[in-house]
Amino acid sequence: MIKTDSTFLHKYTVDYSDVDDKRTLRPSHLIDYFQSISVMHSDYMGYDLEFFETKQIGWVLLYWHVQINRWPAEGEELTISTWSTDHKRVQANRDFAIEDKQGSEICYGASRWVLIDTALRRPAKPQKGFFDPYIFKNCREFKPETFKMNPVPEREPNSISTYFVTRHDTDTNGHTNNAVYIDWSTDNVPNEIYENKSLKDIKVAYKKECLRGTTVKIQTWIKGNEVISLFTDNDDEKIIFGQVITLWH
Repeated sequence: MIKTDSTFLHKYTVDYSDVDDKRTLRPSHLIDYFQSISVMHSDYMGYDLEFFETKQIGWVLLYWHVQINRWPAEGEELTISTWSTDHKRVQANRDFAIEDKQGSEICYGASRWVLIDTALRRPAKPQKGFFDPYIFKNCREFKPETFKMNPVPEREPNSISTYFVTRHDTDTNGHTNNAVYIDWSTDNVPNEIYENKSLKDIKVAYKKECLRGTTVKIQTWIKGNEVISLFTDNDDEKIIFGQVITLWH
């Protein structure tokens, strides 16, 4: 891992266990890569898991927007970089880029996070200077991002399924891992889209914590090349856990 004045980067090799049936990087594992380098960067600055547990604070992800020029293949060597772009009160943006061995950018990601008090489950009040280590001296230029999510169509979904959240799906906080929502979405993409087109754009909004033992209702709408997935509590549709929008070409 290397930290420069403009970015924090780490090299990865796409393992066999990271790829899907197309022998390219599984979308949920791409999100795992981004989450992993975020943790590495935080650790590097001294903000490791023990620090957050002691302070009873933590970062909660609100949004993803990932744009894919092409999917990395099995065995491919990648350089993944991340940098913090902006913060306001208790929210902060973090961007990502993936370059191949030739230096071509094949993927770009943007995310927004909120710092919470883990005991009170509400936005935290960080000490003065808390955000300083996250800021780079010569921050890389980044694409403006609003994280706007289109509303679900006002019609019946094309498909409905359910999923029971198990221990395997949860993270260190006992909540459904952020990447799992990507699997739920892609699993419900119709075969005619999944098998004949390539995933080019992923937007995710996280609304509410989803705990182990929850039965999630997954509703999917198809709008041309766009697939919209909404995740709610199966027993109460007013409880929305999140939404994923994927674009296929």
